[in-house]
Amino acid sequence: MCTLLMYRRPAAGIELVVAANRDELYSRPPGAFGVIRGEPRVIGGIDPEGGGTWLAVSSAGFVTAVTNARLGARRGPDQRSRGLLARDLALSKNIDEAFRRLEASDLRRYAPVNVVVADGGTALVGTNLPEPRVARIERKSFGFGNRPAFEPDPRISELLELGAPEAFETDDELITRLRGVVSRHEAPAACHHLPEGGTVSSTIIVLRRDPGGSTILHADGPPCITPWERVAIPES
Repeated sequence: MCTLLMYRRPAAGIELVVAANRDELYSRPPGAFGVIRGEPRVIGGIDPEGGGTWLAVSSAGFVTAVTNARLGARRGPDQRSRGLLARDLALSKNIDEAFRRLEASDLRRYAPVNVVVADGGTALVGTNLPEPRVARIERKSFGFGNRPAFEPDPRISELLELGAPEAFETDDELITRLRGVVSRHEAPAACHHLPEGGTVSSTIIVLRRDPGGSTILHADGPPCITPWERVAIPES
């Protein structure tokens, strides 16, 4: 996944908004988006090759995601899957446990990675480029692509601005606009179509304090041409 945009408490009642595209080689199995675990309920991407996830939302009220910290970086023979790191964190009982797990993780075991755990109040990000580092994110809006988490990424900054929730915007209006952002081909681009790989799926999450009012939409293919489907909300 090479585009991850997050907005913490952008409006009354909304805890977290996430818009994310996953980019992969077409030769790799695309994976599915569904239930990772039943209790506590965790919904997200399921990677049939590595066994992990690239994006997951927990009924405990937090989201976990990973991106490659370097474009095209592949896992070495002695390295653990980055998706397994995200899955480990997503299966935590609550965000505090996820934070403790991330802070205790040996990020040197992985190929270049950015990993983030966030809810409406707090967020923690880790990367292993140029050296392993974990830190809290103070900004209300933030995102990551295929650059190390603590380096500037102009493309992500521009996409964050384009997707930022607006005052008095309804959920449907926000989702429609975010769908346009993650489908962009012009600069700053979020949706990519290259000969050997590109955007293989997209997810939008509007996480509310009342889980019953939350929304998860997923496009199982390039978001510019793939129908979006509503995914069942995690239940406590």
